[in-house]
Amino acid sequence: MSEQSSAEQGPILAPAGDMPGDRLEITDRHHELAQEILPEIKALIEARGNRKTVVSVFGGSGAGKSEVATVVARSAKTLGIRTYVVSGDNYPLRAPVQNDAGRRMIYRSAGLSALSRLKEFQSAWVDELVSLWPSDGDVDPSLATARAEVRAYQDAGREALSAYLGTPYEVDFGLVNSIVGRFRSGEIWIALKRMGRSQQETQFESVNMTGVELLILEWTHGNSPYLDGLDASFFLRSTPEQTLKHREARARDDRIRSPFTELVLEIEQQKLERSLATAIFVG
Repeated sequence: MSEQSSAEQGPILAPAGDMPGDRLEITDRHHELAQEILPEIKALIEARGNRKTVVSVFGGSGAGKSEVATVVARSAKTLGIRTYVVSGDNYPLRAPVQNDAGRRMIYRSAGLSALSRLKEFQSAWVDELVSLWPSDGDVDPSLATARAEVRAYQDAGREALSAYLGTPYEVDFGLVNSIVGRFRSGEIWIALKRMGRSQQETQFESVNMTGVELLILEWTHGNSPYLDGLDASFFLRSTPEQTLKHREARARDDRIRSPFTELVLEIEQQKLERSLATAIFVG
């Protein structure tokens, strides 16, 4: 069945990239975005004299990166371009369960420290905020509207979280850069990470790169200043609300609609927007 005929039948479910257990709902829109990217990649490979090429498909969390990268890889194969898709979500330093907890710990530790430095400090403030932790209610911006102490807590937490998200404190950029460099140098067998939900489930798989000409990195951080060796980066436009809906459809997170998750998406979006000078816009 051709790519076009698959699209005409509406959404399809398909495995994608190398993220364990990831299944995607590929729609006509993903095919349309992929068709914007494919000519750019074809021209890039030709301009590079058919040397090994590395590109990224990036955007907000849940923007459709995995789906679009999958369709690009399938379409490239029909053009005789053998492709491998690397899922950047495999490369945080900590597995999702530990990283989610770590993000909240960073936010709350910074917030409580700021709270304790206020001259008017009251221990009851801490008791109240800690009681809200299970629901992430301490992150709700409406709580700070008329309360300076909560505003101090949230501002400090946000600053600390921003200094962590998408940096080498959270992500193993060294390993990703090593993979890109080894691919470029023509190594045949490259060990790639397979991140499970917990640290104990994390594995590595040796992948045979014989004949692979194009490496696609699909990742929120696919245009990060910490990332080396890209020939082009393709930015998928999206809004935080769109990413939330997409993540809900894929059911990848607990508490998807929590104030904390919304804050993380907002910070990630702001960082993305600061990295767009060198990107090719899609959509």
